[in-house]
Amino acid sequence: MKSNSKLNRVLIVGGTHGNEFTGAYLIKKFQQNPELVHRESFKTLTLFANKRAFTEVRRYIDRDLNHCFSRLDLQNTTLSGYENLRAFIN
Repeated sequence: MKSNSKLNRVLIVGGTHGNEFTGAYLIKKFQQNPELVHRESFKTLTLFANKRAFTEVRRYIDRDLNHCFSRLDLQNTTLSGYENLRAFIN
């Protein structure tokens, strides 16, 4: 399937797991030096995904963030764990 739509935004996410430092450090670096990821053809955004787990040097607080993006979970407004709420960020 070929698309003619133009890419206009890119989100770089790091720090998904609090005990894995490389992505978190890269996001911090990109936030301090946005020219490293700036492009003329699209807007670049950065997101530090799991600051709390990073601060506590734990993989996650309540649930692995990678497991919070199922269609059912994202439609379930009763979920209240830290990572579940992070998954709702838009």
